[in-house]
Amino acid sequence: MIRISTLLLLVITISFSASAQRTYVDNGSNSSYTINNGDSLFIKSGTFTGSINSWQQGGKITVAEGASFSPSNFGYFQGTIIVRGQATLPALDGQSARFTISNYGKTTINGKTYLGGNATFVNAYGALLVLKGAVDFNSSNLVNDGVIKAQSTMYMGSSSNLTNNNVIEVSGNLEFNNARISNAGKLYTAGKLTVSGGNFANDCRTVIDNGVEINNGTTFTNNGLFWVTSARNNAVFINSGTFTSTATGRVKSADFENNGTVNGKGYFYFTGTTKINKGNVGTNGTTADTLYVYDVTRLNNNTIFDYQSGNVRKNVVYRAFSAPDTISAYPSCGLAYRSEIILPVKWNYFLVNVANNIPVLTWSSEQDNGTQFEIERSYDGNNFSVIQTMAATTTNNYRYEDKQVNTQAAAVYYRIRAIEPTGAEKLSETRVVRFGNKNGIKVQTTPNPFSSQFSISYQSATRETISIRVLNMAGQVQLTKTAAISTGYNSVTIAEAASLSKGIYLVQLVGQNGIIATERVAKQ
Repeated sequence: MIRISTLLLLVITISFSASAQRTYVDNGSNSSYTINNGDSLFIKSGTFTGSINSWQQGGKITVAEGASFSPSNFGYFQGTIIVRGQATLPALDGQSARFTISNYGKTTINGKTYLGGNATFVNAYGALLVLKGAVDFNSSNLVNDGVIKAQSTMYMGSSSNLTNNNVIEVSGNLEFNNARISNAGKLYTAGKLTVSGGNFANDCRTVIDNGVEINNGTTFTNNGLFWVTSARNNAVFINSGTFTSTATGRVKSADFENNGTVNGKGYFYFTGTTKINKGNVGTNGTTADTLYVYDVTRLNNNTIFDYQSGNVRKNVVYRAFSAPDTISAYPSCGLAYRSEIILPVKWNYFLVNVANNIPVLTWSSEQDNGTQFEIERSYDGNNFSVIQTMAATTTNNYRYEDKQVNTQAAAVYYRIRAIEPTGAEKLSETRVVRFGNKNGIKVQTTPNPFSSQFSISYQSATRETISIRVLNMAGQVQLTKTAAISTGYNSVTIAEAASLSKGIYLVQLVGQNGIIATERVAKQ
């Protein structure tokens, strides 16, 4: 009798366990589900617009490729969701202990995203995650190999971990408080970056549009590009923590203020006011490390920074160098980011000559496959029209003859518009043809914009001595220089431009018969 009772109890237990774990298959409905521990909801096809009343830890939702998950109510969430198709969620706002979301397709969260209690968010390579509301992570993990677009503010608090291997773009302020950040991709914020405590390792590109504060207790290691842009007129980098740069580290900012420690190697490029209020820059004692600093607008040639109240060690060296590359992927960037980055169009040169009263445009550029060139012409320098479209080739060298030009015009302006596969556009410089000069315009200034000096490339049909004048936009001559020009290609370096203030200038080449060409340059 005892054996029969034991067997009966076992059968009942097995039957109860089997019935407790349910698998739901939905082909697009507005049904309501309660997902308990062990339950599964599979959105196989169509669009689900129903309700998830409750979702316990151990429950799972899977959205198949081609299917869409758009619940009207998400309820209390603690389970796991795997998105291979599309998911549009009203919000992730509330306690979410050990909640896990893995996105392989496209997931959009329309409301606030709040994750805590060891939650994990994984955005896979090729996936897109759009966060429309404020983002708040506490004691949670975010791993990104795809693209994340946070359209509001983003905060990661104590014991949170961010691993970014591709692209994260934040429209508002970005704040880390005692978090651990590993960035091997592009981490960008249009707002302000604040890092308070924790560890931040930048191996690729961290780009900030509205200033940055690294506060006391923060350990920041820079192996890539750390760029505080001037997009919102607040290009200030304030360090009160410990900022360590490696040999591959590059820092670019207008203003810099140090109240903490800066050490290691690498390059620091500034274009505004630099202050060492207190703390240390460099390493005390003997070291093989060298920190190179270039303050383009340095006030005092006897100091490295504009204002120095703290300690600037002997291994900190002032040296002029080119602005850091803010476009390309750095060698220390992760594979996911380096495989995704699209190289922007790079203009090598663009010249316009006149042969038999026909303007001949020649240019060389580097670009991705699929780029289109639009050749534009103007008779007033303001209103341009497209006269020809050309596809990019593997030779990277191009030529076009404008046989339809009105040669009676006093001046004709040309430019090239490159349209990349992504839709991004990049214009060349504008060239001018004056038909009174049958040799055409054969001048190019590089780099443009420049930071200290620039060079003029000039192709001349004759030998002569020319005068080079640099004027401000009010027409006032800022500097002059003479140069002996030979027949053919010439290059003249204008080192005197280092004394110019930041701004826009006109460069005129004047020969024996008057002005040969006028080019516009910008000093940054």
